[in-house]
Amino acid sequence: MDIVVYGTAYTPDYDADAPRTNVFKHADMTPELAAKTVGLPVFIEHDDAYPIGTVAHAEIDARRFMRVALHVRGNPIAAELLPGALSVDPDTGKRFFTGLSMGTDVTLDLRSRAFTTVAAVRPTEISIVRRPDRPMADITDYDLVPHSTTRKELFATIRKKFESAVK
Repeated sequence: MDIVVYGTAYTPDYDADAPRTNVFKHADMTPELAAKTVGLPVFIEHDDAYPIGTVAHAEIDARRFMRVALHVRGNPIAAELLPGALSVDPDTGKRFFTGLSMGTDVTLDLRSRAFTTVAAVRPTEISIVRRPDRPMADITDYDLVPHSTTRKELFATIRKKFESAVK
């Protein structure tokens, strides 16, 4: 079985006047940014030695949050252990892995002399994490899908989940 993990991979910085850091601003949260994440690798806790899947779909919602569907496949250990770590414990109401985190490459502007200035930020991966760095970057749900699921069937499953989340 494959796993599709749903959640928010990134929430923007709303202070447009703050100095540019390694976070994306509200204005940066565009469909083009979401498109750049599709196909990126998925890791556990940013451990790039062990990819467990890819970003199957990403979109920017009305709040300018990046919602994603991660397709976890091809890693037998993740396939066996991840569903239990994504399930909500009935006693505590919590998951072991609670959120998502987008890894980035940062290009610095070396012309700045007084302080570090970020010239560009590029997404490089999305990780399933115990505690996300960004507020509200939570895992919302997951599905188990047959390994034989076609891309068209997978996208239909993702679309249905995203549409039901909006209602």
